[in-house]
Amino acid sequence: MPPDKAGIIPRLRPRSAFPTQPVSPLNERPMSTAIRPSACPGLLRIVQALDGGICRIKLDGGSISADQADAVANAAEQFAGGAIEATNRANLQIRGIGQQSAALIDSLLAAGLGPRTAAGDDVRNLMLSPTAGIDRQMRFDTRALAEQILDTLQSHPRFHELSAKFAVQLDGGEALAMLEHPHDLWLSAFERDGETLLAFGLAGCPTDRAVGAVTLENGHALVVAVLELFLELARPEQTRMRHLLDELPVLAFLEQLRTRLPIKAISGWQRLPVADDLHIGPHPQNTNNLVYVAGVPPLGRLDPTMLRGVAQLARRFGDGSLRFTPWQSLLLPNVTRTDVNQVIEGLKQLHLLTDAAEPLSRMIACTGANGCGKGLADTKSDARLLATLLPQAQSVHLSGCTRSCAAAHCAPATLLAVSAGQYDLYFRDAAQPGFGTLHARNLTIEAAAALLIDACPTPAPGAPLMLDYIRDGQEIYRNSFAIIRSEANLARIPADLEKLAVRVIHACGMVEAIDGLQFSEGAGKAGRAALAAGAPILCDARMVSEGVTRARLPANNEVICTLRDDSVPGLARELGNTRSAAALELWRPHLEGSVVVIGNAPTALFYLLEMLDAGAPKPALILGFPVGFVGAAESKAALAADSRGVPFVIMQGRLGGSAMAAAAVNALATEIE
Repeated sequence: MPPDKAGIIPRLRPRSAFPTQPVSPLNERPMSTAIRPSACPGLLRIVQALDGGICRIKLDGGSISADQADAVANAAEQFAGGAIEATNRANLQIRGIGQQSAALIDSLLAAGLGPRTAAGDDVRNLMLSPTAGIDRQMRFDTRALAEQILDTLQSHPRFHELSAKFAVQLDGGEALAMLEHPHDLWLSAFERDGETLLAFGLAGCPTDRAVGAVTLENGHALVVAVLELFLELARPEQTRMRHLLDELPVLAFLEQLRTRLPIKAISGWQRLPVADDLHIGPHPQNTNNLVYVAGVPPLGRLDPTMLRGVAQLARRFGDGSLRFTPWQSLLLPNVTRTDVNQVIEGLKQLHLLTDAAEPLSRMIACTGANGCGKGLADTKSDARLLATLLPQAQSVHLSGCTRSCAAAHCAPATLLAVSAGQYDLYFRDAAQPGFGTLHARNLTIEAAAALLIDACPTPAPGAPLMLDYIRDGQEIYRNSFAIIRSEANLARIPADLEKLAVRVIHACGMVEAIDGLQFSEGAGKAGRAALAAGAPILCDARMVSEGVTRARLPANNEVICTLRDDSVPGLARELGNTRSAAALELWRPHLEGSVVVIGNAPTALFYLLEMLDAGAPKPALILGFPVGFVGAAESKAALAADSRGVPFVIMQGRLGGSAMAAAAVNALATEIE
């Protein structure tokens, strides 16, 4: 984000003590003297633009009832020019307000869309996932904590001194989460040793390195402590956390924070990127048979008819609510699967986009020269033209000036207006600030489209086929794991086995395999501890041992497969059993405290149980993934029925195999996914 997007509201030095009682909710429009000057629009502060006044309506968690959506539509129609925008912070704003601003404000307050206190409107900057409480991947439901935080922000005058841009993000670990927008404080849920904790960081994003963690119970206290400490340490011109940290080391801030509440150390945790396109189209929720359906208003712009229509769809097919997203889309939660097609058709009739393949669905454009005095080009019209010129959807941001009002993150491609119809083209580059690397100057939209097509080519008729696929191995892993987390029901999987479950699904390509995963309590923790202590890994088949990634092993662990030992055929004849079973006799010197991995032969698992019954040393963990039609289901069921006191993980039934078994080991070997 360009540096001139920094907070512009000078803070006042604190003059009052922190009150202990919340202020009563706002019942009527406050006196104008209660609203401080600012260039940021709010519900109570109409800011003038080229096309009239702007009123920004901050939505708690991006959520709004259908009746409130109707109120917004009516206000825009009766008291403004009818333009409604979905913002990149999951809020709404009405444009083109004229002389009836007081009536517009009163109508929105009457609908319950106002702040708890007049001065509290500016600081209602708390971002949640649009699928909070319904996401299949969420670690916990953030809504109750969010309500507590919002009440504190609005009710306590001390926090009203914060910049209108000072922002907090509360991430519950959802699959649908905006992880690219920087926040002054972010909190992100994760699990460690069976406990849900909140990692947190300052002046960044949840994908950045966390500086510490707190318990869920201390989540609210953390927000209060960070904000109080910021207000105490920052000079009036330091309106954002990044300004303070430019001269105060993070560790120094953290040291003072530790005197106010207990903070846990955190290492090795990383918030993983989410799957693409979860903000558009239908997606399953964490409750069977319920889905949310998301649509994108083209370029974030709605009119009253569109908003009323979506509200009516929410009443008819959903729960009577809408949720707006940081992608400038909206979603209808709690739709039954049987109604999905009707909802999608209804959204299409209202001219919302429901397919991520539509070029306009991935474009961002600010108001542009038609509505903003700083805009140098008609960005929205140019974006619509650009969409007709691209053969496939591409993520492109058209900005009328360097302020980048429409995008709080750096898009893969940015067209920065330099004059009417002319743009500079930038491509995202992590090593470069702002929009990234300048690629070309003074381009028409047609010329920009040609360069964008070159950057993401499609084959011409008769040309050799150039397949469009991801070529970066790490990106494939990241996307795969994100898709798995968005589709698999991981709710019953304990924290110490979650990465194992994801990798096992990845190995077989079947999300439904999660239903067959069975385990004893503490199995993941036992396996990780054994590997960290240097335990050998005993494999029943070479395909299993070859699948174990040595670089992931924490203690250069020995990986042993004895199946091809010269003595095994003779042992098999002597025992009257298979070679897979007989090879386990050679495990005896290594068995105690080991990690046993059986991914092929049911007879090997049966024989291991017989060895344990006869007094053989116990391993630290048994990973039982034999596969097949004879004995596979039965051997695993026997282990689950009586594991002989050994922790275990199995895949029930006939399903299993070397890939799944090796994936289970690789998941336990390190916390790095």
